[in-house]
Amino acid sequence: MTTQPDITDVLERYNCPHTAAVVRMRFWGAINSPAERISPIEEIDALWFDKRRPFETEDEAQAFYDVMIGFWNSLAENRASGTPISFAMRSGLNTNAGLKSAMAARHAELEDGFYSGFIGNLRPYDPVDSGIDRNLGKLSDVIDEIEDLMEAPIGPSNANKVRSRFVALDKRAQKLVNQLVMQTWVAARSGHSVH
Repeated sequence: MTTQPDITDVLERYNCPHTAAVVRMRFWGAINSPAERISPIEEIDALWFDKRRPFETEDEAQAFYDVMIGFWNSLAENRASGTPISFAMRSGLNTNAGLKSAMAARHAELEDGFYSGFIGNLRPYDPVDSGIDRNLGKLSDVIDEIEDLMEAPIGPSNANKVRSRFVALDKRAQKLVNQLVMQTWVAARSGHSVH
């Protein structure tokens, strides 16, 4: 099983525009998507906006894909066993700068991560359960509200309120992600269209 530090090294070496935490959630969203067809290679390449990495040899390219697909497979094992994964740990919420940083990191995990992975391959004719659609809309609302909090000024008069609201939104987002994963897992087990 590939660990997150292994993927961090690869992402940094090839200048990935996303953090390991975002990639982890992007893969988790794609693995659990109700889309008919998911390609790990396409998902990996999409992280770099389909631009080629500067591999010098075929062995280097093979080593890159071995690590990335190994990481994908480790997450797929969680799906197969029905085991959810959690967001990266929150930290630094006791300072305004830390709070802003935590909100930005979580927003990226959600919008560029799970949400993008989950809907990235959906086509208009892919059947999506109404419950999944409803929870996806709720998750989109949470992402938008975190973005609003990120853009608002934080000062002595509202820091505690912003912090409390972010923690509540963060918990709600984790709950919605887990519900979406469970809904697609149940659909797959009952023979409906999830991979």
